[in-house]
Amino acid sequence: MRGMTHPVTDAFLDACRELQLPLNPDFNGAAIEGAGVYDINTRRGQRSHSSAEYLRPALKRPNLLIERNVHAERLIFAQDGRVTGVEARQNGALKTFSARREVIVATGAVGTPKLLQLSGLGDGAALSALGIQTHHHLPAVGANLQDHLCASFYYRANRPTLNGTFASLFGQGALGLQYLLTRKGPFAMSVNQAGGFFRGRPEEERPNIQLYFNPSPIAFPTTRRPGFCRSPIRDFSLPSIPAARRAAAMSPSPRTTRPMPP
Repeated sequence: MRGMTHPVTDAFLDACRELQLPLNPDFNGAAIEGAGVYDINTRRGQRSHSSAEYLRPALKRPNLLIERNVHAERLIFAQDGRVTGVEARQNGALKTFSARREVIVATGAVGTPKLLQLSGLGDGAALSALGIQTHHHLPAVGANLQDHLCASFYYRANRPTLNGTFASLFGQGALGLQYLLTRKGPFAMSVNQAGGFFRGRPEEERPNIQLYFNPSPIAFPTTRRPGFCRSPIRDFSLPSIPAARRAAAMSPSPRTTRPMPP
């Protein structure tokens, strides 16, 4: 989004510079600390994903086979403790997928510990209570899953924000036309254009707060319907996310992924 950010976003970065906060031109570089413009996964104005960028281009490779409607149930171990395959259920039938070299477990922050626990990797007492044989006692598997806490602060602006453009039908039409013709503009960008990683106190060893800057703040609806709604006033927002250890202090009790029976 560099070079395409809203002027009020640029003002936020200028304010960080005035406060002598470090500026970071690349959050994926050598250091993460500082303020800057976020990167987005966008191709030709549309949000992309790993399947489109990596998997689909490789579909014609002879060494790639995709099995659909498969639900992994447990890992298979050799006598020496190595994982040699996966036992899974496909369309109701139990199947075994074996590997000659390695098995990569990539089922997410919830699915991965669940699969490990069902395979006997976890807290031995918790597994035994559910009738799962313990293959290796690893109490940390499935523990300390914490909420991604965020506190949003809204500020009235003394200059135009993106809200002003969205407030009129003419502005909405202009932004829509810009996107259709160029695949650029706010409709091709992230809601949060800038932000950074900062230390809550100077004595912190590393950044422990992530900050977002939104030139057109969005508010959660008062109904139960999912989604967002625009803020009716000319303002901007600064959502902040504390570090995990601070989030743990703010949360009544960290969540834990419990073993689930087969």
